[in-house]
Amino acid sequence: MTGQSKTQPAELAPLIEAGYQLIPLHNHAYEDEHKGKRRKRGKSPIHGNWTKRPYRSADQVDHMETGDNVGVRLTAADLILDVDPRNFPEGETLDTSLNPFVDLVLWTGMDPDQFPTVVTGGGGLHVYMTKPEGVSTRDSLGEDFPGVEFKSLGRQVVAPGSIHPDTLRPYTWDRDRPELDAFGADPAPDGLLDLVRRPDGAAPTGGGEHDQEELAVMLEALDPEDFQDHADWLQLMQASHHATAGDGRDEFIEWCTRDPEYADHGTIIGLRWDSLHADNKGARVTYKTLHKLLRDAGAEDAIPQTPAADDFDDLDEETLSALAERERKEDRKIGETSVRERLSVRRIDLKGAKRDLVYVSLAGGVVDLRSGRAWRTVELAATHFAGSRMTVEPEKPKDGGDGPKRGRPPQPKEIRVVNVWVGDRNGDRKTVDVMTWAPGRRAICAPPEGRGEAVNVWSKLTFKEAPKDWTERAAKFVNHVRWLLPDGDDADDFLDWIAHIVQHPGVLPHTAWLMITSKRGVGRNWVASVLARVLAGHAALGVDLGDVLGGSFNERLSEKLLLVVDETREGSGADRHRKANKLQKVITEEHREINPKFGLKSVQYNCCRFLMFSNFMDALPIDDRDRRIRVAYNPESVRAPSYYRDLYETRRDPQFVASVARFLRERDLSSFNPGLPAPMTDAKRSVVEFLETEEHRELKALFAEWPADLIGMSDVMDHLEATCDGFPSNLKFIVDEAGGSVTQRRFNKRGSGGAKKDRVVIARRGEWDALRVKRERPAVMAKIIDAARAKWRAREKATEDD
Repeated sequence: MTGQSKTQPAELAPLIEAGYQLIPLHNHAYEDEHKGKRRKRGKSPIHGNWTKRPYRSADQVDHMETGDNVGVRLTAADLILDVDPRNFPEGETLDTSLNPFVDLVLWTGMDPDQFPTVVTGGGGLHVYMTKPEGVSTRDSLGEDFPGVEFKSLGRQVVAPGSIHPDTLRPYTWDRDRPELDAFGADPAPDGLLDLVRRPDGAAPTGGGEHDQEELAVMLEALDPEDFQDHADWLQLMQASHHATAGDGRDEFIEWCTRDPEYADHGTIIGLRWDSLHADNKGARVTYKTLHKLLRDAGAEDAIPQTPAADDFDDLDEETLSALAERERKEDRKIGETSVRERLSVRRIDLKGAKRDLVYVSLAGGVVDLRSGRAWRTVELAATHFAGSRMTVEPEKPKDGGDGPKRGRPPQPKEIRVVNVWVGDRNGDRKTVDVMTWAPGRRAICAPPEGRGEAVNVWSKLTFKEAPKDWTERAAKFVNHVRWLLPDGDDADDFLDWIAHIVQHPGVLPHTAWLMITSKRGVGRNWVASVLARVLAGHAALGVDLGDVLGGSFNERLSEKLLLVVDETREGSGADRHRKANKLQKVITEEHREINPKFGLKSVQYNCCRFLMFSNFMDALPIDDRDRRIRVAYNPESVRAPSYYRDLYETRRDPQFVASVARFLRERDLSSFNPGLPAPMTDAKRSVVEFLETEEHRELKALFAEWPADLIGMSDVMDHLEATCDGFPSNLKFIVDEAGGSVTQRRFNKRGSGGAKKDRVVIARRGEWDALRVKRERPAVMAKIIDAARAKWRAREKATEDD
């Protein structure tokens, strides 16, 4: 091995320290052969299942010490800019003043000198960044920025220390850029994320039945030279794209370039693959076409077994459940991806800044009225609009003179528009005190708390135009809801409740819904998935209620109109009383403070409705005094697999979603009163009775029969010791559950000479409340309680004599 081509294992140390996953690649000199054509594979993983195969990063140091290359397997939190000047337009290089990478820097306002960077053996760059895991990015921006790719989950890059198979030069860290340390790379700037973010309409519609390894196995069974006809090749690419939900890009390119005619077409193939993300019409070639092509080629054995196999009717309940879980992940992404997060960077002049930007004085941040985007600081906003600059003339001396005669005269300066805007020279900059989210209110409105003004980032719900037969299409949704809620008025009341979200998003009803069944897979999450599409960006699905009640949950509530909880079971346990109080507060509070990890802190109006599912009777800590939770039973049986297959296929149809939205907008709500409490239905009554403890029942009976409205705590304790097995530790909460109230007032026990005290308990809140108890003399209350005790003992003696 020459000195020029010697691997450098020491270069891996920063990656290992930062926690990156290293994987083994082939040796830079390794080649394979296909139909007499030899291909260099020094940048390819040695294992076909490298995307999910477990590796130890430390082992890859040994792998590189033997002279082999190493790769970096990327996660959803990673974002690497892969800059390859070989694909720049003719005449442009990294050293020229104009090239696609410079264009990207100017357009997004990013500073590449702030990120750890690897100089590749091919003369390009790998710029290391991080991103929010929930942000899905494009692989490239096509002809707008040729030679620049954006790599994240499902991709790998060659690690520093490796050798380029063509140039035999090593990949090395750029010593002039920041070092990668244990904290990892810095977050990608907002301007870049806005540009490369994959919008909802550009996300693969469905698919994902196969991973990259499975696609590689299936393509291995096909000959790329049999697909030289463009129509046949395009159909195969579309099928492969759908099968992997867009993640099989590298595997498809690798397979295509086995054809000697297209061995050097990798970049063009990648751009064609990326262009498929622009298809948002729903009707496309699917993974089933790939299966058919394999069968036609006599390679049916290469088709992996998958939960979404063509013979859907033969799927068992466990497989259906696995399929539903994958579907729910997609639903969550759709429900929570904000519309404004999908907006790209735009140019802005000073007039536009004064019209669209608002300075939030108490936080020192900036809000863009046009997009709803918010930045924690003016500097971040200026960086976002870094490509928007203007020329500012030098200020004239205040005394009106010509200024100093010596030296070079002041020259006009080019300044970022946002920096000029925030200077507010003419006093016409929009300024408010706080930011809020308030559906139905104006862009500048009253703040939820305090005085002053707030900038409102709420955007009116928009829906695609429904087809002419929207009533017939939406009937599938309505009929499924009626099947799920067969009792009484449950179905109609639920349809009113969700239609109210669409028609009056800023008016919070007094009730939340809880649906219970012991049977899994009845189709409740399908309803949630449809609503996630109708309320895209304003629905949080798959929420853990324990996080909500435990106090750690907050950011996912931001700007949400609907929150869906799966598999809740919070109704039992010693802390059920605390959970009950917390649940009531989070459902009914007027507004809440949101302090996101990224973005501007705000106080938002609470317009979030709760829809909760459970397979258990002790789902929520509710009692017979609850007025917030509407309880309904779902069926205890599932329908035929073909029925659910049809539901899941239909849900992907944009016209179906538009039809459901139209149905909800048109539904007559004249009889719906959002302020009414939840009724005591048979389902709710059975849940309350199920949750009722022995102590609860005994105290309810005691308070109902006690001769007075006041009782002593000692009487309560004596009764529980005599009637229950054991003594409860949370006595105060049990008294409250039974309809009583423990007060702070004490009185002398008879015969103790004041040495022993008893506590006043309100048994019935008819004529007594805490305020009256506080004002009354203890001696008066003691007489009432003593008289009641005498009557109670007399009644017990009479019962014993009988």
